[in-house]
Amino acid sequence: MKVLFINPSTAKYTRSVTAPLGLLSIASYLESKGHIVKIYDRTVDKTK
Repeated sequence: MKVLFINPSTAKYTRSVTAPLGLLSIASYLESKGHIVKIYDRTVDKTK
């Protein structure tokens, strides 16, 4: 199964940028079970 996680931009709410640890841990578990996982991080990619 292909899975896409989207981490929304939180620039309006927080000043520091942190890694989406929750998404990363879920993604690593799913990959260990054979799934294809991508994470789209809006805090890095500022395009609209």
